Amino acid sequence: MKTEYLLPCECGQNIRVGLAQAGQVVHCSCGRAVETPTLLALRALMPAATEDAPPTSSHAWGARQRLILIGSVVIVLSVGLLAYFAYFSGSKPVPRTKIVTAERIQSRVEDLTLLETYRLWEDVKLDLDRKRPVDKQYDELLEAYHRRMGITLVILGLGILTVVAAFFVRRPTATPS
Repeated sequence: MKTEYLLPCECGQNIRVGLAQAGQVVHCSCGRAVETPTLLALRALMPAATEDAPPTSSHAWGARQRLILIGSVVIVLSVGLLAYFAYFSGSKPVPRTKIVTAERIQSRVEDLTLLETYRLWEDVKLDLDRKRPVDKQYDELLEAYHRRMGITLVILGLGILTVVAAFFVRRPTATPS
């Protein structure tokens, strides 16, 4: 902030001078040339009244901008996590039916005798009534995958709510000084 002092003229008016003008000649509005005192003597003069403080920048960050920033960061991170879980991590479990294809089963069954085929059918019928360990493991992996995706979707929702809530934050009003 620039400090200014009031330098009196013989006509009765005061001239505003700054520290940089110490020792120089300034002109009054009446036309007289007035010599500005040295820096030490200038500080002994009466300081000029400071003008109103410059208006605060409209670019200052308020609560609204902070909430929008936080919400946007949360949204970007959660979308990144969703993409990672869905596409890149390979964390979605593959059902057993996709691991054991119909072609692989058919190639093995064609080589079986009639008696072996009947015994295989009896085993399959018994197995249909109870969950196999492979199916239980798939169900657990699928549940964990859905849990991760659900938590990430909740975080995404919170980010969106934060951004929306930012638009309901009242702007601060300028107080007259």
